[in-house]
Amino acid sequence: MALHAPSPPSPVLGLLFLKYISDSFALRRHELSTELMNPDGDNYLDNPEQRAEILKDRDEYVGANVFLGPRGSTVGEAARSGVAARHCQADRRLAGWASWRS
Repeated sequence: MALHAPSPPSPVLGLLFLKYISDSFALRRHELSTELMNPDGDNYLDNPEQRAEILKDRDEYVGANVFLGPRGSTVGEAARSGVAARHCQADRRLAGWASWRS
């Protein structure tokens, strides 16, 4: 019986997770913004600087079970920085290495 080394996880899984946390953050930010700008709501703030501070507060997101990655860890940032392309290149290299080893 031959034992095979486990294949590395696909970078696609990481990108899917990044998309999920990015979308969750954007949704919560939209909800907060809507709450803070609604004059009939309990959380209405007239001052734009105060609203901006609330939107930056990590506790507002963590309290709603929104996972926060490091600053800049959004799908848009990943695309602009070329992270997705580097992941695909690494995946191709690993796939080539795995086929060479078999």
